[in-house]
Amino acid sequence: MVNDFGPDRKQTGKWQEIYPSNAFIGNYLRLELLSNAEIYDKLESDICGYFDYMAKRTGTLWEHDSIKASCNHGFASHVLVWLDHLGYIYDL
Repeated sequence: MVNDFGPDRKQTGKWQEIYPSNAFIGNYLRLELLSNAEIYDKLESDICGYFDYMAKRTGTLWEHDSIKASCNHGFASHVLVWLDHLGYIYDL
């Protein structure tokens, strides 16, 4: 699961018999599992893989991995919890 799945699975063509997950809830569950297992290098790269293009395009994180639905979704704030685990959030 750690190496064969993730944001680039559609491009790699691995596990084609399993339908790809979407932002909510599949990608979030994957990131939560990586965080809980303290696989921080993969967590960091997957956060970038899942969300970088969203943030660059609209400055927000979306409900789906395409612009077909909400492009500014509240549950996306959970990404900050993972960024805190990675040391990107600092007390002011």
